[in-house]
Amino acid sequence: MAAMTISIRRALLLAFGAIVVFITIVLLSLSLIQRDRLVRDLAPKILGRAQMHADAELRLLFGSISQRLIVHHRQIEMGLLQRYDTPRLKNAFLPYAYNMHAVGSMMVGDTSGYQLLVMRYDSLVTRSPLMAGRTDLPGPSREAPQYFTREFRASVWGERSVWTLWEPSGVRVQQSWEQVLPGYDPRKREWLLRALARRNEFESTGNLEDRESLVAWTDVYTLFTSKTPGISASIAAREPSGDVVVVAYDLLLDDLSAFVRLQHPTPDGRVFIISDSGLVVGLPESEELRTELERQEALLKPLEEIGDPELAAWM
Repeated sequence: MAAMTISIRRALLLAFGAIVVFITIVLLSLSLIQRDRLVRDLAPKILGRAQMHADAELRLLFGSISQRLIVHHRQIEMGLLQRYDTPRLKNAFLPYAYNMHAVGSMMVGDTSGYQLLVMRYDSLVTRSPLMAGRTDLPGPSREAPQYFTREFRASVWGERSVWTLWEPSGVRVQQSWEQVLPGYDPRKREWLLRALARRNEFESTGNLEDRESLVAWTDVYTLFTSKTPGISASIAAREPSGDVVVVAYDLLLDDLSAFVRLQHPTPDGRVFIISDSGLVVGLPESEELRTELERQEALLKPLEEIGDPELAAWM
C-alpha cells in the first residue's frame, strides 16, 4: 500500500511538473509573441525617429547656409557689405566660419573678375598644387582654426593675387604674399555662374522677393584652391550702385563627411549622404575607412563600392 502511495505521489508530481513546464512554455511563447509584436510595432517608430533626427541635422546644416546667404543678400542691397573692403568682409564671414566646421571657404565676386576668398588654412591648402615649391609658409595652427584671405582683381591686377594669412584670432596678420594664378577667372566658376543664372531667371519674372529661392546649389565639382571635390551655395544681389555681387559658401566633401560621421541617431546607427545618381558625397563612420586616403578614394563612388561589406549588403 505504501509503495502504491509513493507511486501515485510520484506520478502526481511528474504530472504537476509536466503541467508547470507546459504552462511555462505557453507563457514564454506568449511572451515571445508579444515581444515580437512589440518589436514590429515599435521598430518602425524608432527607425522613423532616428531618420527624422538625422534628416533634421542635415537640414540644419544646409538650411543655416541658405539663411546666412539670405542675410548677406540683404546686406548687399543695403550697402552694408561692400566689395574691396577686405577686412570688413573677412570680419563678416569669420564668426560664422568658426562655428560651422563643414564650411571650408566663403567668397565674394562680381562680373568684373573680382573675388575675395576667405578660406580655412589647413593641410589641404598647404598640400595644394598652388603651393608647390613654397617653403616660406608656416604650417597650419594646431591650437585653433586659422584662415587666410585671397584677393583677385582681374580687371586691375591681371592674373596676380594677394594672399594674407591671419593669426588664429583672425585679428592680426601673420604673413602676406602675392601669387600669379595663370588662367584663373572667377567669372567662369560654377558658384558665380549658378547664382547669376538663378537671379536672371527670377528677375525675368519679377519675383526677386523670394530670396530663399535665389540660393543656388552647384553639383559636385573640383574646388580651385584645394583641388578636392566640393559643392557650393551662392546668391546674387544688386548693390545700391546697381552692380550685381555674388556671395558663396563652399563645403568640401571631406568636411561634409566629417560632419556626417558625428551623427549617431541610434547607438549602432550610421548616417551617409548619396547624390541623386547614387554616389556617396557624405561618408559614414566605417572601420574600413580609417585613413584620410581611404576616405578620399571612397568619395564619389556607389555605396556598395566604398569597401564596407555591411553597407554593401544593405544597398
